[in-house]
Amino acid sequence: MAEAVCEEAEQLTKQQSECAIWHELRYGRITASKFYEAAHCKTNNGSLVQQIIGASKVHETSAMTRGKELEKDVIEVLEKELRVQITRPGMFLVPSHPIFCSIS
Repeated sequence: MAEAVCEEAEQLTKQQSECAIWHELRYGRITASKFYEAAHCKTNNGSLVQQIIGASKVHETSAMTRGKELEKDVIEVLEKELRVQITRPGMFLVPSHPIFCSIS
């Protein structure tokens, strides 16, 4: 994968779950959180593999919904309290290993 494509992907995915391309680029990729889950997985039913390859959907929990709803407000409070500018990163892809991605 070309470096320019990786950089463009980061720019295009800054809205994260609100962005259709973010969902498309995540499909079939191993995110840092999925890598962690795989390293600590204790089940042998294949459900984690199913999630990684996109065969099953991750159901949004109430905590996930709440986090998405509060994220902008929390960032605004932090920026005001800490007197800093917080920018949302997009999806990080590495040209040599495009199967992996990091989403902050």
